[in-house]
Amino acid sequence: MTFAAFKNGRVAVKVVKTSSGACWGGALAVRRSDAWRCHSGKRIYDPCFARAADAHIVFCPTRMPWVRRAVELKLSSALPARFGNPRGSLTAGPPWALRTIDGKACIAATGLTKTIGGRAVAYTCSGGGGLVGTPQTTSKLWRIRYVRGSRSPQWLQVAVAWW
Repeated sequence: MTFAAFKNGRVAVKVVKTSSGACWGGALAVRRSDAWRCHSGKRIYDPCFARAADAHIVFCPTRMPWVRRAVELKLSSALPARFGNPRGSLTAGPPWALRTIDGKACIAATGLTKTIGGRAVAYTCSGGGGLVGTPQTTSKLWRIRYVRGSRSPQWLQVAVAWW
């Protein structure tokens, strides 16, 4: 599924806070051209979504994409278009968030990431643990490896993927 911050030209998320901030490049969590990596004070938001490349306001989801709540950042300067993600398919690159069949809600790790059992975590999951690698998409139900503590990784099926 693709996350939609706007629908019919209107904001399609519940704004829970308004703040000032700036964006310095394309989002790392999702490689869409409308997604940005931004900050307000010491807080980094990734992704934030802009209605247009020349926008002066972005909307930054506060948690998982299915929660549909966001911080509205009023930008101190224009979006740095030359440092944005390239135009292309909204589903290019790995998903931003995954929900597994057994209910684990996992979001892409950006910036410094941790390791569990010697494996780099690609997605951190609510309730602890993480997903490693990218989803295997060769079968009808995608799957990805889940790790927690020193246990061996286990394969979990993906219920929903969000870009």
